[in-house]
Amino acid sequence: MAPTQSAAPRASLTLAELALATGAALDGDGTIRVTHVAPLDRAGPGAIAFLTDPKYRPQLAATRASAVIVAPDMAADTTLPRLVHGNPYATYARVAALLHPRTAAPAGVDPSAAVSPAARVAASAAVGARAVIGAGTVVGERAEVG
Repeated sequence: MAPTQSAAPRASLTLAELALATGAALDGDGTIRVTHVAPLDRAGPGAIAFLTDPKYRPQLAATRASAVIVAPDMAADTTLPRLVHGNPYATYARVAALLHPRTAAPAGVDPSAAVSPAARVAASAAVGARAVIGAGTVVGERAEVG
């Protein structure tokens, strides 16, 4: 099954909470709330963006993001509240996962899936469209097969 985004309201976390969850250093106002991730050039209020490539420094100066994620050597390039980490890409991915949690697939077997009668699929497992489960395969509890 393809990953899906929840239709429920987005998570809203403070910058301090994100710093704690990602192991990044907090520089600035930790009470700033962020609700989503966005690129520097398209970020607006409530967004957190990131910078790793110096060629995008002009976008950093112009961004409307509420906060940014930067490497230590770029932390002084902005006055925005920021998360500072040696690996901004990984930090951004972690923040994205926290703010945009993946919705679990519903249990069951999609009608277009091909499941061998000699396979075992747990009742709580999800087998997605056009998946093929061969003989002798065991799909465990809460497993998702796309």
